[in-house]
Amino acid sequence: CEYCACDFFISHGGIHDVMVHPKTAKHRSNAKLNRSLSSSSGLKNTWANPHNPVNDGAIKAEVLFQGFVLQHNLPFAVNDGFNKLVARMFPDSDIAKRYAMGSHKGKSSYSLYWERKSEKNCYQTLEKYSLSTDGSSDNDDKYFPILATCEDSEGLTGTRFLDMPTVNYAKNIAEIVEKYLSTSGLSLSNGAAFVSDNASAMIGKHRGVPNLLQEKRSGGKIYGVGCACHLAHLAAKQGAKALSFDPQDFLVDLFYHFDKRAKQKEMLREDISFCNETIRKVLKRVSTRWLSMSCTLERVLEIWDGLRCYFLTHYDDDTDEPGPSKRQKTNGREGDLSGARERRLVLFLHATIPRFDTFNMLLQREDPMIHRLQPVIMKLYQELLGCLMKPSVIMENKDDLLAIEVTAEDLQKSNADLFIGFASLMIRKQDLDGSCEVGKFHAEMRGFYQKALVYMKQKFPLKDSILKAVVVFDPENRVKSNLSMIETPLEKFPDVIPQNRTNELFMEFMLYTCPDLPTFSSQEDRIDKFWHQVSQLIEPATGQQQFRLLSQLAKYALLLPHSNAFCESIFSTVRKNTTEARSSLGIRNNLCTVMASKINVFKNTPCTVWSPSSDLIQSCQKKKRTVKAPKSQKKK
Repeated sequence: CEYCACDFFISHGGIHDVMVHPKTAKHRSNAKLNRSLSSSSGLKNTWANPHNPVNDGAIKAEVLFQGFVLQHNLPFAVNDGFNKLVARMFPDSDIAKRYAMGSHKGKSSYSLYWERKSEKNCYQTLEKYSLSTDGSSDNDDKYFPILATCEDSEGLTGTRFLDMPTVNYAKNIAEIVEKYLSTSGLSLSNGAAFVSDNASAMIGKHRGVPNLLQEKRSGGKIYGVGCACHLAHLAAKQGAKALSFDPQDFLVDLFYHFDKRAKQKEMLREDISFCNETIRKVLKRVSTRWLSMSCTLERVLEIWDGLRCYFLTHYDDDTDEPGPSKRQKTNGREGDLSGARERRLVLFLHATIPRFDTFNMLLQREDPMIHRLQPVIMKLYQELLGCLMKPSVIMENKDDLLAIEVTAEDLQKSNADLFIGFASLMIRKQDLDGSCEVGKFHAEMRGFYQKALVYMKQKFPLKDSILKAVVVFDPENRVKSNLSMIETPLEKFPDVIPQNRTNELFMEFMLYTCPDLPTFSSQEDRIDKFWHQVSQLIEPATGQQQFRLLSQLAKYALLLPHSNAFCESIFSTVRKNTTEARSSLGIRNNLCTVMASKINVFKNTPCTVWSPSSDLIQSCQKKKRTVKAPKSQKKK
């Protein structure tokens, strides 16, 4: 029925059900609103042509509002109230009167189509792709989102959401990925790389996911790589083990000491005001957020005097109140905020951690950064070396920094030259010079740098031949590039360029080193856009693409993921969607549909400017909700 925007069953009563429906209260009310049903026309006008401007406009309005609901993480129950309110908001609009989007229709009919539509658009660009996944820490449903990095129609490299199954072991992950690719029409032979966190179950040398997928693949090799952002976080955490206190436990305990305790918060505000500091709340340190350490340390330093006054005033050694931490009551947690040594440790971390944050922020970008991965890793390693080792040692080994033995004390700086931060240096001069604590403090600083550098040397892909070779595709390095650098990608990825065309590739590479190419700035331009422009350059004499093979190899290299940060952000998006208002949303109840729509459709296109296609509107029109015949019409 067009007026009711629904289907009804006639399998029981046949023509009798057809005759009964116009007499229902729902149909009579809708017919009155539309002013098109008269007593003389009866059933003839009831079954109108579904393809009319008003009906299509109503369907489009329903689809647009569903985009608003999905993008802003609203509960689907919003539709139940909005479909009644919209007619009152616009009483003169025929489209508003026909608007009939309910929560059931929003969750089922439209969402299921949007999932297939999103996947279809994604599959069209997956001629070559790389995969990434990670496991959540949820107790009920352990999510493993499967993402694909591929090139879109505009030549830009982006990430697409494919699926989010629940599995537990690496073998199951590999089986699920292979099964999904086969059912979706994607060839495993087109996969360039696989990236995940650095757990052995994911990228282990023997039974990791890349090796298991490699067994199913014919020809070529899947490049398996861990996440550099994870490694940087673990390196800083490894260095912190050399300190006399755990900064993460300190920050977490400090936050929960004041969390949900109004009396303690009020006393802290009074003490902060007494110390002439700006009243600020204590921030929460979240271990899964890589960049939260610096801002939480900075906030503690901003209100340090107020915190110190608070614990010295309200808690003493005889109280049962443990301060921020019961685990360290034996030492008096308030001591962590009272002494110069403790403050100096916090100042040291506040000056050192930003080096890791800069590294992480660069690699959390979605645009391709694989060409800069090896240089930024070496830059971080060199910065930490400069904090610990003598400049003469670094200069002697500038061509091979990894050859420096970081644990050799005779190669390290003296205590006075160690980098501990300017603020911490001032405190050291005021409070520790000549005291017995200065030796212990410097030993902790050395231990931090040594442990971080040793971890980087063992775990980071500092000697990876592919990461060293793909630097050649950075336009800023093309003048310094040589022909041997192009041989490694050809050897590692033999399926990209036919062997009989390598001479043409080498000739294109020689022309690539010339300056007559589109301008490129690493601070403003995307490298995938640059190579897309290069691929469209035409040879004036022949009318053929000037850099066809070289751009093809470069685009393939840019598919190699530089980190797993986007996959980590999926879990934050899941938490924003599975709220108390949408508690029933899960893997088995449209969660994958919502994620596919948010990432593949609304990530780059806001719902306010998104325009649904005619195919989408027609498909949604066919999926009107089905209602059963009234119970009064059923035979007993």
